[in-house]
Amino acid sequence: MGPTVTSIGLQAFQLKISRLSESTGLTGLDLSEATALETIGDSAFKYNNQLTGTLKVGPAVTSIGRGAFAYTGLTGLDLSEATALETIGGWAFDGTALAGTTVTKADGTRFSL
Repeated sequence: MGPTVTSIGLQAFQLKISRLSESTGLTGLDLSEATALETIGDSAFKYNNQLTGTLKVGPAVTSIGRGAFAYTGLTGLDLSEATALETIGGWAFDGTALAGTTVTKADGTRFSL
């Protein structure tokens, strides 16, 4: 993502459940350089099971939508630069190795995934 992207829309890269054998080609995602990115919409990357590794969230992101990364292969979440993050929607990481964990930002804000 480039530095001028401000939002990733609802279901922007979501795979349809009937097409799970297909792929968006996304295998990793580092949003730390998307310095203007504020919102990640509901189900934005849902069902992208080839999307693996650690998701790094940039400083301007204020919200991650419901189910945004559900059923992906993500195994880590780096919020070290996510100073503006206020909300992570329900089921944002459902069906991932992150589901059911709690993460804490540097300022002490805690999020249940």
